[in-house]
Amino acid sequence: MERLYVFSGRGRFARRRAGHLSGGMKQKLALSCALVHDPKVFILDEPTTGVDPLSRRQFWDILISLKESGSGVLVSTPYMDEVGHADRAVLVHQGRKLAEGKPAEITTRFRGTVFRLRRPPTVELLAGIGGIPGVTARRFGSSIHLYAPPDYTTDRMARELKDAGVPSDVETLPPELEDVFVQMMEG
Repeated sequence: MERLYVFSGRGRFARRRAGHLSGGMKQKLALSCALVHDPKVFILDEPTTGVDPLSRRQFWDILISLKESGSGVLVSTPYMDEVGHADRAVLVHQGRKLAEGKPAEITTRFRGTVFRLRRPPTVELLAGIGGIPGVTARRFGSSIHLYAPPDYTTDRMARELKDAGVPSDVETLPPELEDVFVQMMEG
């Protein structure tokens, strides 16, 4: 038990009832309960959904240490940044497999060029970008990712945005797993 308290970072919450723990601590408690039997394989279904960013990071630190100690860990997650921790990934949409392989290999499957427009994704901006032939725009956090054909350069994208009346604070990015997933899902 002591090892699991240290492992999960729950030591200072030892006397708190499970119903009074935060979502992240409840998830760590559930993982600790699974570890009591020292299983060699863990199958987790969206273990960090609804968990704050710090608890997500701590939870993944625990899973990575389990993996490094020789345990098998299978996780389903809607968070593409978490997929990056995997040795192997399968991207699924509506029950259909879109891609399978190492996360770094999957990102090479993106077709085209990814740009980031460092502007908040407003309806007006997205509408302006919608008028550029061959370019699609997707909200990506507090910015916008633009997907363009492979022959687009940063200068060309800046010109196209300017012609569409969109401020052209744009840069080229390497595709991320989420970009690949969105492209495959749509396509």
